Amino acid sequence: MFRFGPYDDEEIIKTPIKSKPFKKVLIKILLILILVLSIALYFYIPRIKYTLSSTKDYYYVESYFGPISNVEIKSVHKSKPVLAIAAKAFKNCSTLKTIKIPDGILVIDNNAFENCINLENISLPSTLKIISSNAFRGCTSLKSISLPEGIKRIIRGTFYDCINLTNINLPTSIEVIESYAFYNCTSLLSITIPEEVFRIGDHAFLGCASLKEVVIPSKVSTIYAYTFSDCTQLSSITLPRRIKKIERKAFFNCPSLSKIYFNASEYVWEVVDIGEWNNDLLNAETIFKPNF
Repeated sequence: MFRFGPYDDEEIIKTPIKSKPFKKVLIKILLILILVLSIALYFYIPRIKYTLSSTKDYYYVESYFGPISNVEIKSVHKSKPVLAIAAKAFKNCSTLKTIKIPDGILVIDNNAFENCINLENISLPSTLKIISSNAFRGCTSLKSISLPEGIKRIIRGTFYDCINLTNINLPTSIEVIESYAFYNCTSLLSITIPEEVFRIGDHAFLGCASLKEVVIPSKVSTIYAYTFSDCTQLSSITLPRRIKKIERKAFFNCPSLSKIYFNASEYVWEVVDIGEWNNDLLNAETIFKPNF
């Protein structure tokens, strides 16, 4: 018989296998797998993070986790009201399609929904008072939206590059439309600017290539630079008698502009300060309505 060591066959069989180190390694591997799986699930399961304010009397939506598509924000969290959506809370959430924001929310902060490229439907609450800058910038699938009464300003860049936005309902409470508010909203067909608006910022409607008619409210006195530049299908615009100045390139590259309705006399129109590069405006037919 061949022998491979100092023990015979019977002794080799009786020798116990030392398995404790193997068990320890196996337990460690299992614990690591459980930890990795827990972390993966933590970031994969869709949910919204609510954060308590510094005053500890309300919550706000701070951020989201996971592939969220349909979201309904809570109005109350841990017995306290949810009052705001924080800056960049849903920024770059490419899976988001619909969101319902409940009554009670007062503020949508800067860039809150920026680049939510698949966002199609959003329901805004009647309690909303402030929509901050670039809130819906780059929401390229958004087609229609209604803003509630109580909002007074459309802040800078709110709907910047919403290229499929065709319809927007503005409340009568709006007083200011800031710069770049509707920049490059190429599909916007029409817009009714509320009568209380007294200022429309520069570049506000630049690139709104589908816009055909605009009526400027009676309280507006200046059309700022580039406000309606590249509105290539704009065919008519109504200007109030209060207009004193139209800055350079306010109507640059508006080749379809054929009629200007001016709510004052020809004499008043002659003293309006019209800046350079507004040839499309100057070449259009001006219809005066002095008794309007």
